[in-house]
Amino acid sequence: AKGFLGKDKLEKSYYVWVKSPIPTSLTRFTGDNKQHLVKESCRIHKSILGFMGDKQINYPETLAIEILQKGIQEPPLRDEIYAQLVKQLTDNPNPESVKKGWKLMTLCLRQFPPGDDFENFLEMFLRKSIKEPELSKMLDALHRVMFYGPVTDIPTADKIKAL
Repeated sequence: AKGFLGKDKLEKSYYVWVKSPIPTSLTRFTGDNKQHLVKESCRIHKSILGFMGDKQINYPETLAIEILQKGIQEPPLRDEIYAQLVKQLTDNPNPESVKKGWKLMTLCLRQFPPGDDFENFLEMFLRKSIKEPELSKMLDALHRVMFYGPVTDIPTADKIKAL
């Protein structure tokens, strides 16, 4: 039996914008700290919702700083952060939210690389989702961070606001 939602519908809805926090991570974790990483993934999604304006919050720039810190300090969360951004940027009905989502994607691409297994997926998402001249900037940032690795100097809230 196929179940309530067919597999094809489930897959299509997996990476689609949602307005409420996710109940679990989008990526699979292994190892002793699996539960910690799943919990952090749910926290990160709430922060993404807050930064993008899908959830009302004061000082959204501090949420971006927290997300960047997590991506730098906990490498297993990097693909999860990118997966969540892809999800929140796909079929998002709010143009202002989308604009902030791309801002956060840019910030992440300047700070930490996705895992090798996720890089191609992310690059294809960028190529199908944005146009020039923004595409060249995003791909340049992706390739640079893949080559040089994480950048530990996180921008200030003022710099994030000014972007």
